[in-house]
Amino acid sequence: MRIEIGKVLKPQGIKGELKVLPLSLPQYLYEPKKVRVGDTEAMLTSGRIHEGYGYITLDICKSRDSAETFRNQIISVDSSLVQSLQDDQYYFKDLEDCEVFADTGEYLGKVVEVENYGASDIINIHQGLTTIAVPFLREVFKSVDTSAKKIIVDYAKYREVTEYED
Repeated sequence: MRIEIGKVLKPQGIKGELKVLPLSLPQYLYEPKKVRVGDTEAMLTSGRIHEGYGYITLDICKSRDSAETFRNQIISVDSSLVQSLQDDQYYFKDLEDCEVFADTGEYLGKVVEVENYGASDIINIHQGLTTIAVPFLREVFKSVDTSAKKIIVDYAKYREVTEYED
């Protein structure tokens, strides 16, 4: 099984460095390891995190032109290369397609995407014709069962973070 750890956004500089959106724990982007970028095997040789983004170098990527070929590609690693998650940690991919319910029993929608914005992960929930962005906070998300694809939220806290007044 493979774990998605990032998505290449664009080349960074002229020496083949890649700017990456983390899709998992950020430390996976700066520890040297064998990775797959799209369908290409490579060795992640160095990496760093800055302002919520990863900046990595690969052994096979030495120029801006070669870096350009990886734009929008998913970076993944074999699951045996990553540490086990703690009870309150989840892979973004495991949260996608989970059904979201209020603690009152009301159906709120389905998780369509999880994004990392540095300060907090954002859960995008498709609700009717709209998508609601909700910060993934312990106070809001009471229960997450990825095997049953079911999430329970504290409805009062959910409303606090999703409803805005002008």
